[in-house]
Amino acid sequence: MINNNEKNNPFLTRIIYEEQILENDSFGIVKDIEPIVPEHYLFYSKKWLPSISDCNIDSAIQLLEKEFTKYICKPYAYFERGRASFCTSMHGVLHGHGHLVPYFKQDMSELFPYGQVECYPSLYDAYRHVCSDGQYLLWGNIGEKFFIINNVENMPKRTIRNTIMKYYND
Repeated sequence: MINNNEKNNPFLTRIIYEEQILENDSFGIVKDIEPIVPEHYLFYSKKWLPSISDCNIDSAIQLLEKEFTKYICKPYAYFERGRASFCTSMHGVLHGHGHLVPYFKQDMSELFPYGQVECYPSLYDAYRHVCSDGQYLLWGNIGEKFFIINNVENMPKRTIRNTIMKYYND
């Protein structure tokens, strides 16, 4: 639940009351009320931190790779822009969250042409290699390899949304 320090966070005060699809002590998953594509979910930290990589990664991986994949019963992709300096609908409030959408069939390594793309064998390995400060972009299909671009401060706003809409496998 929301503590006193987090009451001024419009992201948490809005999302915490959405129907929780899955949750644990640290994270929750809800259907996005403004979906990019059908079956779009948001994965978010219940603690006010700027990125998922700043949270308990073991707990995040457990919910995404073990529980969510069993709940949804089909392959999904995950996208996160961590420590972004803005949030489109939250008036500049920074809160760690990612987007879950149905599986991407194309080569995900080339979806974002904004910097040095690093490839890792798993989501866990990718999170272990996120820089400790600065914005990053992390993406991949759950249960497969993941990609990171660190230091994406100059990446255009809404890049994840626009990419998902463009390459969605309807």
